Order: sequence, then C-alpha cells, then structure tokens
Amino acid sequence: MRVLILTVCFLRLNGFVKAQQLPMRAGWQSVYGNTYENDMGQFTLTVPSVGAHGWFVTDELMKENPAILGTLGILDDRDVVISIQRYQVATAKQEADFLNSQFPLQFEAYKKVSQESLKIDGRAAIALSFRTVLKSDQPGKNEGETAKMTVFLIEDRGMVLGFMCLVPEKVAIQFDPIVRAVVTSFHHRNPR
Repeated sequence: MRVLILTVCFLRLNGFVKAQQLPMRAGWQSVYGNTYENDMGQFTLTVPSVGAHGWFVTDELMKENPAILGTLGILDDRDVVISIQRYQVATAKQEADFLNSQFPLQFEAYKKVSQESLKIDGRAAIALSFRTVLKSDQPGKNEGETAKMTVFLIEDRGMVLGFMCLVPEKVAIQFDPIVRAVVTSFHHRNPR
C-alpha cells in the first residue's frame, strides 16, 4: 500500500534575512548567489535574482517529512516555497499517474490545469498543475483562497524527484515563470 504524504507550507518571512548571514545553509542544502545546491540529491538549480531579499532554504519541512530533500523559497512579502521530494518509483509517468489519482482526494475543489512531458537535464520529466481552494489550521490565514499547485517530476537514477510549489492564484501568473525557470535549470552533479 502506498501513502501520499504532502506537506504544503506558506511562510511569512518579513525581516528574516536580517537575522541570517549568507550563504544560507540548512541541512543538506544551501543557496549562495544564484545557485541552490542540494547535497543529498546531488543536484544544483539556478535561481534568478528576485525581490530585495532573494532566496532562502529551510529544513523545517524536512523534519516533518523525511521524504523531503529540501525547501527553497523567496524572501519577500509573498508566499512562494518549492519543496523537493524523492519518490520511490521508476518513472515520472508512474508518479504523475499516482498523483493525478490522489490529488482530487487531497485537495478541495481540485481542477486540473495542465500536464506536459519534457526533458530536464536530458532526463524524462513531467510538469503538471492544478487549482485548489486552500484550507488553513490558522483561522483567517489563506482560508478559502484559490491557489495553484505546480509539480515537476524528474527521473533520477531509478527514482523520481518531485518539485512542488503551491502559490495563491493571485500571484501565480507572476511566479509560474520563475518556478519553471528554477526547476528546468536542474543539473545533476554526477553522471547517471
């Protein structure tokens, strides 16, 4: 039996950067300048310059869910976090089929937006997205707000890496191209 564990976190990090020194490092991941490195997954991503404060990494989600390899987000007044997870399946298509069967059960008002096959770093990959309505354990925080989830699945040495980003619908048009550029810059540090 397979269980889907999906953790989505909206973070408000105003002022966070003042308390940190660059490069930022959390667990097995770091971001310095325009490069995100994930030592556990042995890959890098190129992150564009964004906002006044740039990018952050955190290991908070990794503590909650050991399948998460990293969390990368934008430090400003918006809610943008990309969580990175490893799936124990052989192909991106297998994982996409599984997620497509589970997301309607997990997310309120689920509506599939798109799905496409692509190559990232010479590897088979699938990008899929859907809309949902947010629930919150904090009264009034994002409750009932429409959001867009984008998922990229990249085949990696007999497993699949999943990059998930859930953003409020009102900022999705602004951040979708940024998330896509970051994830499609994926480069494995070791050859297959």
